[in-house]
Amino acid sequence: MTLEDRFCSAVRRAYDAAGVRLQDHHARSLASVYARWAQGADEDRVVARVERALAASLGVRA
Repeated sequence: MTLEDRFCSAVRRAYDAAGVRLQDHHARSLASVYARWAQGADEDRVVARVERALAASLGVRA
């Protein structure tokens, strides 16, 4: 699974937890931005932090 795929899954989980349906192209677009931003970082940690932050911004816990 690529970093972008992992971010796409994290984005979907956060939006699903909030009960918000996100179209695939929107999830992929967000994932692409996050993946470019996170290149070279501790990928596992960054994916988890982004998922938690995104969920919190939607008013839920991831």
